[in-house]
Amino acid sequence: MNLLKTSGERILYKNTMKELLRKQIDKVVKKLFKVEIDQYDISVPEREGYGDFATNISFILAKQLKRNPRDIAGEIVGALNLTPAKEIAKVEACDGYVNFFLNSSVYLKELSNILKEKSKYGSNNSGKEKKIQVEFISANPTGPLTLGNGRGGFSGDTLSNVLAKNGYNIKREYYVNDAGNQVKILAKSVYKNLDLEIETVEGEDIYGGEYIDVVARKIKKQKGIEWIRRNYERTGEMAAKIILDEFIKKDVKFLGIKFDRWFTESILFKEKLVYKMWDFFKAKNLVYENEGAYWLKTSEYGDEKDRVVKTTDGNFTYLMSDVAYLYERFSQRKFGKIIIFLGADHHGYVGRLQAVAKILKHEGKLDLIIFQLVHLMQGGKEVRMSKRKGNFITLREAAEEMSLESARYFFISKDYGHHIDIDLDLAKEQSSRNPVFYVQYASARIHSVLSKINRNDRRKSVTGKITDYRPSLQNQNFKYEINLIKKLSQYPELIKEVGENYQVYKIPFFAHEIATEFHKFYDNCRIIGDEREAIRLKIIKATEVVLKDCLALMGIEAREKM
Repeated sequence: MNLLKTSGERILYKNTMKELLRKQIDKVVKKLFKVEIDQYDISVPEREGYGDFATNISFILAKQLKRNPRDIAGEIVGALNLTPAKEIAKVEACDGYVNFFLNSSVYLKELSNILKEKSKYGSNNSGKEKKIQVEFISANPTGPLTLGNGRGGFSGDTLSNVLAKNGYNIKREYYVNDAGNQVKILAKSVYKNLDLEIETVEGEDIYGGEYIDVVARKIKKQKGIEWIRRNYERTGEMAAKIILDEFIKKDVKFLGIKFDRWFTESILFKEKLVYKMWDFFKAKNLVYENEGAYWLKTSEYGDEKDRVVKTTDGNFTYLMSDVAYLYERFSQRKFGKIIIFLGADHHGYVGRLQAVAKILKHEGKLDLIIFQLVHLMQGGKEVRMSKRKGNFITLREAAEEMSLESARYFFISKDYGHHIDIDLDLAKEQSSRNPVFYVQYASARIHSVLSKINRNDRRKSVTGKITDYRPSLQNQNFKYEINLIKKLSQYPELIKEVGENYQVYKIPFFAHEIATEFHKFYDNCRIIGDEREAIRLKIIKATEVVLKDCLALMGIEAREKM
């Protein structure tokens, strides 16, 4: 791989192996067929014997050229083998695919890179001087965090770590909806809890549960019942602040998430940004009146319909706060990209928010990630109620029940578009069936070996310079060495890929793959006292580096013992 040196002697990866192969493929395809293809895959084959990488470009070309993909693959292979890159040992065609076999020197180099770079391995500068805000959780301050908040929270935190490793300037933010109707409902909930008279609307949701008891008692103790009677709105505001400080912020800290800023909706009104956006819409003829309400012309900017921004009673809707908040972030704080995590019930927000981004001249800078629900399962049935409190299960309770490291792993373990069913019994099981235990057991095994080496004063075997790596083809256990090194060398590509597509589920999946290859290596290769001790110790140290960093991206600390 080509390396790029920057200040402080830090080495960053300029090109991943996939990028180098892509350049070779593009050059040959353009020469042979006089065309350029942008969208084709280069991936690691699932089965052994089919090379280190394979591409489907022949199938893409077949549609354009109206030819057999196997014939096209044969021509591409012939051209590539005429002028092979030094990293490539051979290229083969198989059933229309083009398979690449890399020289062992590539993996020797990667092994050296890992040991040299340590936690910096896999970092790149693709996001250099680019400022991104990641907004996640942002739950209303009306109750403790839920399971859904956990998926957005752990995903947002992990993605932020991955983007930072890609060189982006990352700011994590929690948006607090401390203005509007939910605060009024919260005030009603406190009144009802204290048996105070309050007018309610039929079918209106009133918050209940143990936490409302706590909030109501605290307000009553601090302010007294008469103050509550006279200060309906301020009661709601105070209740929201108590929930934010005593429940949400404490839970976020327990979960190991740190936000750079807690941004409150009320600031948008105090700083007149909502009114500024309203004046802007009127000046640009972007709003119109219909039956006493004012509508924003979002349908002209890609939304499925226009949206109400001012109701018949003269109050602004939540959308106006969203507009002001986007303006504040894009135009005042100058974020080049904003990523927002939203639950499945917010799917309807996508069109309107993207329309607003277009209106504000920031098209293409807003990425909205919609994630599906999380269910806790036990004995084949969904667990809905808290055993301790008799109401809904909070995120903190779930994390305490299964362990925080298990929660951080399982809550990001699938594509955003899929529901996650977490088996509580499995999440707590101390066996290889539990993926978290399985990965951490690999970490503990690594630490055990390295501890023995340090006690025996063989540290030079681990830290010494790699000068030679001769594949022992006669040694049937060589495949366990090379397969593990191959897996570790995919880490830079993984970091770049997740930084581009935001699919954080690939991080725990990769950690499990590392553990799988390491356990095979450990079970089949003698280490201490073997003639290949030196190289195997380096492989173990490199595995420690990558696995530890991969776990750290998820906010999980690599264990030294089980």
